[in-house]
Amino acid sequence: DGILALDKQERILDINKAALNLLGIENCKVHGLSIRSLGADNTHLLEAVTDYNEYPGIEIDIKGKGYIFQITKKPLKNAAGSRIIIVNDITGQILKEREVVNAEKRCYNLYSLFRLMADNMPDLLWAKDLEKRYIFVNKAMCDSILLAKDTEEPIGKTYSYFLELSNREHPGVEMWNKLDGQIKDTDMEVLQTGKPIHYIDKGY
Repeated sequence: DGILALDKQERILDINKAALNLLGIENCKVHGLSIRSLGADNTHLLEAVTDYNEYPGIEIDIKGKGYIFQITKKPLKNAAGSRIIIVNDITGQILKEREVVNAEKRCYNLYSLFRLMADNMPDLLWAKDLEKRYIFVNKAMCDSILLAKDTEEPIGKTYSYFLELSNREHPGVEMWNKLDGQIKDTDMEVLQTGKPIHYIDKGY
């Protein structure tokens, strides 16, 4: 980090090499001199350093390349108007954060597209975890088999949960429970073999 201390006349009380490099000041013998008199190459950064504002993230172009700096300023005790200034180059951190945000947006857009396609197809589509709990269900599955109020209701639940709800509404209906047995068998077959299977369900 670049660290420097200025008095109220903007004279340098102390400065480290990193701050000199960031500001583009070549002269190392600068103590007691006005920071504005040293011919700093990076004038935009110089202005941000010498004013009394703090910057959680300011973008500054240096020699044709964009940088993002966090600039904090604290008053020096027993020296009215003097302050210590810390210049932290957070370019890499911010760029990584932006990459994460952009990746999340792309994933969300892709998921939204997939959800739109899945919910407009007549075929049943679902996915389960290893505990046979639903992690994805399309609208056709909700409307025709699970009788769920929306596509979020099945998430984290098993087919047996919805079967029990339906059984209470269809007491004594023949073949109702047989559908549950077939689903459990086919789930287990897929888990054990790791291969896709085709099967026919029967029931209401």
